[in-house]
Amino acid sequence: MSITTDSSSRPLKQRFRGRLHNSFLLALLPISMVLIAIMGGAAYLRARTLLEEQVSAQLSFNMQSLTVQIDKWLTTKTIRLDLAVRGEAFRETLDDALAINDPVDPALVPLSEIILYELQSATYKGGDLLFNHFLVLSPEGKILISTRPDWEGISLADKEYYNAISNKAMSIAVYTPDPLYSDQITVLTSVPYYDSNNTLRATIVGISSSISIQNILQEVIRFHPAAQSYIITANDEFIGIEPYKNELTLLQPSDQQAEFLLPLKDSYIYDVPGKQYKVLSLLTFEETPAVAIYTWLPSLDIGLVIELPQEAAFGQLNALAPFTIIMAGFVGVLLGAITWIATQRLVQPLTELTYTTEQFAQGNWDTRASVHRNDEIGLLAYTFNHMADDLSKLYISLESQVAERTSALERRGRQLEATAQVAREAAAIRSLDELLTYTTQLISEHFGFYHTGIFLLDNARKYAVLLAANSEGGQHMLAQAHKLEVGQTGVVGYVADTGLPRIALDVGADAHFFGNPNLPTTRSEVALPLKIRGRVIGVLDVQSAESAAFAGPDVEVLQILADQVALAIENARLLEQSQDVIQELQSVHGEQMIQGWRQQLRGQTKAYHFDLVRVVPATQAQIEAHDSLVNHPLASTTEAGHILTLPIALRGRTLGSITLRRDLDENPWSPDDLDLARDTVAQIAVALDNARMLDETRRRAERERLVGEITSRMQETLNVETVLKTAVSEIYESLALEQITIRLAEDAVTPLKETAA
Repeated sequence: MSITTDSSSRPLKQRFRGRLHNSFLLALLPISMVLIAIMGGAAYLRARTLLEEQVSAQLSFNMQSLTVQIDKWLTTKTIRLDLAVRGEAFRETLDDALAINDPVDPALVPLSEIILYELQSATYKGGDLLFNHFLVLSPEGKILISTRPDWEGISLADKEYYNAISNKAMSIAVYTPDPLYSDQITVLTSVPYYDSNNTLRATIVGISSSISIQNILQEVIRFHPAAQSYIITANDEFIGIEPYKNELTLLQPSDQQAEFLLPLKDSYIYDVPGKQYKVLSLLTFEETPAVAIYTWLPSLDIGLVIELPQEAAFGQLNALAPFTIIMAGFVGVLLGAITWIATQRLVQPLTELTYTTEQFAQGNWDTRASVHRNDEIGLLAYTFNHMADDLSKLYISLESQVAERTSALERRGRQLEATAQVAREAAAIRSLDELLTYTTQLISEHFGFYHTGIFLLDNARKYAVLLAANSEGGQHMLAQAHKLEVGQTGVVGYVADTGLPRIALDVGADAHFFGNPNLPTTRSEVALPLKIRGRVIGVLDVQSAESAAFAGPDVEVLQILADQVALAIENARLLEQSQDVIQELQSVHGEQMIQGWRQQLRGQTKAYHFDLVRVVPATQAQIEAHDSLVNHPLASTTEAGHILTLPIALRGRTLGSITLRRDLDENPWSPDDLDLARDTVAQIAVALDNARMLDETRRRAERERLVGEITSRMQETLNVETVLKTAVSEIYESLALEQITIRLAEDAVTPLKETAA
């Protein structure tokens, strides 16, 4: 079976241009690539973490080796110097030298040479001197003996480093030990000398120059050629090897070096195992990223730092990143190809089923899907075939129903269109007769009924009078002033009486049908009440030449139309009544205004004239001249000049007129001048009438006040004669009369009284 239907394949293809295969790829590939990226990133981060741990371990090892070497070097220096001081010959010679109080005594010279020789001999190590210079200091800090004669006699008592070494065996690193050295770091190793009474007699100091420290710091190159080390003194001075001069110098730290390293000396824990070293990342002196390790050397009271540039530490790992990216890309491409093949095989049955459904949707209702799988896709194909069979059967039955309902809907649409058109036209038409005639014609044209009539109830509600009809017979009925008695004659009379719609599908079988000779072809009739707020005002009568021509939907639409017609009729009536009332009120108000102006103008000046200086009452000659110009056109030119005469009018009533004049040598009156003059005169009319009404209100208020005062005075007494006299007196004075007389009418027994003033 093949059924032709309206094809919508092109819009569907345009709308559903996506493919499930592509959707799978778009869903799986990003997830796979993200997972690959995560795995690659995790591997890279793990490798970097391991490398960081390895670098930290190597830095810690080298720092430990370096600190051990420094401690060993310091211990050796202290031991050798202490051994020299403990020698018997040295002590005897030193005692003899200390016994000489005169520093220029010739006997002191050979003793000094012996002392220095003993010190130098005892501090040799492998052919190298452990100290560059020696000092013998008195307890007061004065240099008694020195390998440099120019130092002898100098006092170090006020130096901070002397106070640290004067009475204890120790080593200390000092930058610029003034006045001995400037701009270099030295290591001072001290051993105190006590006599048999344990009294401090002198302090022996060995001085190691910066070359010794530089040699120790250069040991870090064995760890890595790019590594560098430097020390931080107790005074926050950074001292390291200047790479170009290859000598120790004062260095300017970077912001991060100062921020990260300086606070460590105050919070550093050097006596807890595992916490002697602090590894951190910072910027070097050259502002390059580096990994640094820090430790504090309490033996020298300095901090020691080893730095390794991150490029040197992680360079190989960074070189591995491009290879990792290439491998991830290769794996992604391979995974994409595998995913593409897998989704293609997975989606192929759905693609075939989709093609089958498209053919079915395009009208080839014999198309069925092949069922050759036992999974969900096979179940879907079987369900589709079953649905297709049911739809094929349903389609055949629906076609006839659709055709019938389409015809009915088209008819109902035309009827509703007519109803809406009646409502629109009713809002525009103001004449009741025109509205009724138009409605009957419109119903017949759109509904196809040969006769439509509209009856309205008379004021007595006894007869339904035909006021409009469209058929030829209806026109004869209008000419005859056709009317039906309410509740007595025909279907119309029944509906007018009960207010209920009435349908006669077969007029011959309806007891209420009235056979009208002007409408002989009527076979069915419907009459609908015209109601306003539940009150019947008329009947809409529709007749057809066919039997059973009125179905339920027709009656519903006609009833809606009848309600619209009733509302329009009521609106037209109300409009006519409103217009009559407005005209009557305007007439009454105009008469009242004219009467008020007549009373206002009694005894007052009626005309004013402007003499180029001030406004003065017009003379009789000026009034006559003005009256002669009133008969002229609105704007004219005479021998007197350019004349413009305008009426002073308000609400259709003329209150007066105004005449404007220009000399002949000036411009005539222009349209703009006319508009300005009209607007001004209109405002003058309103202002004049407002002033009149205000004056009238004041007079009424004054009259009410006088009446109230007179009444109040008359009520002050209960004597009739006194009341009459009071009334005469008050009225006489209030109205400034020449004479007033009040008479009381009496019956035949009592004589008439008269009070006069």
